[in-house]
Amino acid sequence: MASFHSKSTPEYEVLHEYLHKICDVLSNLPDSITPLARDFCASDIISSTTMSSASNTTQAPYFRANAIMTAAHVSVQQDPRKFDAVLEKLSDQGLRGLVKEMDQRLENHKSLHKRDLKIKRKMKILVVGHNGSGKSSLINEMLGKKVATVGRSDQQTRHDPIEKHKCKIGDVGVTIFDTRGFGDPSVTDWKTMESITKIKTVDVVLICHKLYDRIDDATVKELKVLVDNMGNNLIDLSVLVFTFGDEYQMRCEPEFATDGSLTEDSKEEIKDELVAQRARIERRIKEVLKEIGINERVANKIPSCITCGKKKKDGKRKELPTSDNWIKELWDLCEDRCKDEAKPFVRSIKSKIWETLMMGGLGGGAVGAVVGGVASGIQAGGALGTAATPGLGTLAGAVAGGVMGGAIAGGIYGAGLAGVGAAAVEIGVATVGIGAGVANVVQNKSDESD
Repeated sequence: MASFHSKSTPEYEVLHEYLHKICDVLSNLPDSITPLARDFCASDIISSTTMSSASNTTQAPYFRANAIMTAAHVSVQQDPRKFDAVLEKLSDQGLRGLVKEMDQRLENHKSLHKRDLKIKRKMKILVVGHNGSGKSSLINEMLGKKVATVGRSDQQTRHDPIEKHKCKIGDVGVTIFDTRGFGDPSVTDWKTMESITKIKTVDVVLICHKLYDRIDDATVKELKVLVDNMGNNLIDLSVLVFTFGDEYQMRCEPEFATDGSLTEDSKEEIKDELVAQRARIERRIKEVLKEIGINERVANKIPSCITCGKKKKDGKRKELPTSDNWIKELWDLCEDRCKDEAKPFVRSIKSKIWETLMMGGLGGGAVGAVVGGVASGIQAGGALGTAATPGLGTLAGAVAGGVMGGAIAGGIYGAGLAGVGAAAVEIGVATVGIGAGVANVVQNKSDESD
């Protein structure tokens, strides 16, 4: 039995990174998909079940390609030695240029892994913004765990303008500096910035502002204090985070379908409004930054992201028309903006957080439905396993919860298909994509147990 690698290997990371490109190329070479599926099956990379699904020409070429590449992704995570066989078969089907590029990328990843083993894996994030701008909720949502207290209790110290949150995501130690002092009458802005200057280094800066709040004198003062102490270097690491995007429900006139989700027309209309509001507030913030001394090029390059608050009481994530998964988008921006030496850590964090989301969000039966919590995911996975191979319910639960989270999530993540449940439904997981990948894993485990 091949050993299962819980941590990503260079082979896994390269395939994760190129999954979308491979599927794109194969979708333009539809006649190559079935032969590739047969070659993968003959090389024990995917199962016959996945091969049959990928050979179904009634499905769109991209989804057929995604089915076999997602299953191959699972196999490479289980046994990195299969990576060479994957490249060989891809090359045979006309992807030689891409294979050569992936070979070089693998060498780069191996060098990074060797370097990473010699240094401490740490990530530091500075979160700034006015009190009540949703910083604590943002921190908890983007980390996938409660590390910050939302609101301030009577017991919280009033003299400390910065709260430090520490946690571990996978094997990366994350420290978040939450500037709780801005706007607090008991703490001067000077005291807050004095505390910020004591932080020796950070890897990325999140500047938070409520999406529907205007840029008033207090905001301008806050930005000026930041610029005076941070300058271009830290602003160059910054992302504008517009919080409380879900307030559109009070400011617009949303129309809902019978299942409680926005109608398509209403979703598009509200999306346009949110995008326009983001453009207005982003433009004004950048104007202020330039007025108070930030280089025009640096200011204009700052990206932004709209976020929303906590989950609903039923555990489902609030609907945000501008994004199927704002957490993914925010982490992508963090990877793009952070210091170069921190990028491998951000990728590792993203993979682990996505794994957690998948474990709590996907499960058996229909597989495309979103289910809440790890227990539900494992239970649903058990049902899937029992249906696919009697007696393997528990194993399937582990596969759906662990492998889908770690490896299959990489397929969706790398492909850029937004929304866990929505993406799974789009792909039609009963026959291709995730479903085929899980069926492949379950079948392989069954063969080994026999």
